[in-house]
Amino acid sequence: MSSLRAPVKTAMSQPVTEFDGTRPVADAAKLLLSGDIGSIVVTTPDRGIVTKTDLVSGITDDVFDPTQPVREVMTSEPITIDETASIGDAVRTMDDHDVKRLPVVDSAGSIIGIVTTSDLLTVLADDSESALGGLATALSALETAPPHRYECPECDQQTSSETRPSACPDCGATMHNISVPRE
Repeated sequence: MSSLRAPVKTAMSQPVTEFDGTRPVADAAKLLLSGDIGSIVVTTPDRGIVTKTDLVSGITDDVFDPTQPVREVMTSEPITIDETASIGDAVRTMDDHDVKRLPVVDSAGSIIGIVTTSDLLTVLADDSESALGGLATALSALETAPPHRYECPECDQQTSSETRPSACPDCGATMHNISVPRE
């Protein structure tokens, strides 16, 4: 059987690391850094997801106050996938929504795991069938895409980068991370 047809639950990581959304951003960042995990699922009072990249860049760029509740900075109602969906469905969902992580839910809607682009790349790399075509390519592009977009407030210059540019290459102003949603 092609890996693309296998259930996504065979590739997911579990258990997920759950977090109370009323706790401060700094606590979530410490957990992510010390636990060597990429994301946490916020379960109360609302459902959401927070990634290490989002928190670290948000704190570094002074977008988040480390004392504010995580629920104020999380991605609310994240895109999820059913445990019985196929790995191919997970790849397409990630590509369609430009996300690198999908919480996996059971029939009751409870989050039972999480599947990442790295998890799926591992499964697809072990697939002996050559018919993976554009799906593996799309997934690989998601995995290697720079995680941050920066914009200059003075001249509107935009760039993608793994790290925050020291200054706008055109005018020298401070670049702002626009990958992190602001309200």
